[in-house]
Amino acid sequence: MIPNPPPINGTYASGQEVQICVYINEWNGNASGTIEWLHAVTFEFGSGWDLSTLNPIPPASCSP
Repeated sequence: MIPNPPPINGTYASGQEVQICVYINEWNGNASGTIEWLHAVTFEFGSGWDLSTLNPIPPASCSP
């Protein structure tokens, strides 16, 4: 997870806009001998988050 801008002393000001990019660097989708694709990533947000302000931007599809 890469926040932009980074927090100051581990916190952000109330109402401050922050962009957070999440990268999955490693996924063992062939653990059982079959290809298993990652279907979702679930995030848990604490009470300090206003979820109505989140603007997720998924990557482009890998399928044609």
